[in-house]
Amino acid sequence: MTEEEFWDALEYRVSHELRLMDNPQLQCLWCDGFIAERYETANAEPLIGGRTFICRGSEQKEWKFKLLLPERWDSAELIRWDTILPPDEMSGWISLDFRNRTLHLDPMSAANAEL
Repeated sequence: MTEEEFWDALEYRVSHELRLMDNPQLQCLWCDGFIAERYETANAEPLIGGRTFICRGSEQKEWKFKLLLPERWDSAELIRWDTILPPDEMSGWISLDFRNRTLHLDPMSAANAEL
């Protein structure tokens, strides 16, 4: 998986995850893309940060995002993108901070979704 393919897939996975939320107010939200701006891949807590767009109907708002990475890489070019995205049957790995308009993504905290 390339980095570009990863960001496209993440957009759809986040939208899917929002539809699974218990709160009906959140179920109508969807994600319209990611712009990665900061790669902190070699830190003790590796992450990627940037901007995303969270939508409700046709209304789109810019949010910040923080994606926690499952391991450290010496550089962004070495990231194995296919190891980051949780499978479709996994859930519970995103949280939204409405006050600060920040989307937190922690793929390592994903668990089997209850059907």
